[in-house]
Formats: sequence, structure tokens, C-alpha cells
Amino acid sequence: DIYTGNLGVADGVEVGLAVIRRDSGGDDIFINGKYRFQSGSEGRPAFAVGAIDMVSEVESTVYFTATQSFGQVYETAFGPLHAGELHVGFGGGQLDGPFGGLSANVSPALKLMFEYDTEDFNLGARFRAGKQFRMGFGVSYNYPY
Repeated sequence: DIYTGNLGVADGVEVGLAVIRRDSGGDDIFINGKYRFQSGSEGRPAFAVGAIDMVSEVESTVYFTATQSFGQVYETAFGPLHAGELHVGFGGGQLDGPFGGLSANVSPALKLMFEYDTEDFNLGARFRAGKQFRMGFGVSYNYPY
């Protein structure tokens, strides 16, 4: 089981904590962080760098990602939302190569996500309860090659 939480501490800065419960017993605790150094706009992607497991509980990972929003912008009570986003990136450590994903805002309060994380395909959803609060869940599928 994996339990995660992230918090935006400043514009473009996010910190997080993940707890991984092992079937064999014991927990791994990851401290994560991300910095968006360029915000996206129409025709220009957003760029960010991040780190997973910064204290090397299992394997520290550094990554770079670009996100391009597309489709119509909708004004909502939660702020402006694009119809969708494309994410591509490259990482080392646990990610070890290229990764990517697509997300779509199907309503002002619900975003659906699909990604490939260099090993597995994952599905997720994020719910907005207001401009400043979001919560999400996801599933991962391992296909034995």
C-alpha cells in the first residue's frame, strides 16, 4: 500500500511525503519535492524539476518534466481550467528513463489521469473541493512481459 500527501508551500513549490507499507513488514518513508521554474501559457509548456525519496530511504530519484495544456479554457468557480494536459519527462533512479501521461478535466471538480512511469501504466483521478484543496487516488497495472 502507498499513502501520499503533497502540499504547495509557495508558488511553484511543492513538498510531499509518501509512506510505502511493505507486505514483508515495515514502512519506507519518502520525502519528495518539486519546483516549477516556468509556468505554462498558451503555446508554451510549463517546466519543472523534482526529487523523489530525497533522503534515500530506497533510491533517490531526480526528474525533469514538461507539461503542455491544450483545448479550450473554461472559467469555473475553481479558477480557469484547460480541457487537457500532456506531460513528458525524463528521470533517473526509480524512474530510470522517459515517462509521460495525459490528463483531462471532465468537470470543474474532476480530473482523470493516465500515465506511464517507465515501468507501469497508471490511472488516477483528482477531485477539487475548492481553489486550494485537491485530493486524488490512483491504481497501477503491472503487465508481465
